[in-house]
Amino acid sequence: MKNFKLAKKPHTSPAPKSLGVFTDRQQLPLAGGRRPTPVTNSSTASATTPASKIRILLVEDHKDTRVSIQRLLEIAGHKIFPAVCATQALEIAAANDIDLVVSDLGLPDMTGHELMKQLRTIHGLPGIALSGYGMEEDIERSRLAGFQNHLTKPVSIERLKEIIAEFARQIT
Repeated sequence: MKNFKLAKKPHTSPAPKSLGVFTDRQQLPLAGGRRPTPVTNSSTASATTPASKIRILLVEDHKDTRVSIQRLLEIAGHKIFPAVCATQALEIAAANDIDLVVSDLGLPDMTGHELMKQLRTIHGLPGIALSGYGMEEDIERSRLAGFQNHLTKPVSIERLKEIIAEFARQIT
C-alpha cells in the first residue's frame, strides 16, 4: 500500500468478543489523499490536555464493549450516541449532529464498512474502525470505506482517546 506505514506489526488474529484493552493503531489518509497530523508519543501530553469535546456515534453490538467505551469516553467529556447495529446508527446520525463515528466492523445487519460508506455519503462523517483484523488488506478496506483510522482489537482506550482528541483539534 503506498504512502502508508504501519507503526508496528499488525495484530493478525481476531479478538474475542469482549472488551479488549486496545493496543494497535493504523492511521489512514483523509479523503482527497490528505494525511491527518500523526499522533505520536511526543504528543501524548497534548493529547491528555483538555481538547474540545465532540459528539461521537459509537457503533458496537457487543454490550460490554459498547458500555465500557461509552463510559470511558463520557468521562473524557464527550457526548456519546450509542448504537447496537448499523440501522440504529443511521437513524441516530440522521437525527443528531454527529462529529465522529467509532464503529466495530462486525455488525449484525451490515458491515461497518457498508455503514461508513453510507455515513460518509449522507453526512460526510469521519470515522475510526474497530476490528479484530489488522492485515494490510483489512486496513485498506477500511480506508476505502471512508475510515480515517483503523484500530485493531484489543485496542488501548488511551490510544483511542488520543486519536479522538486529534480529531477534536482538527474540527475546532
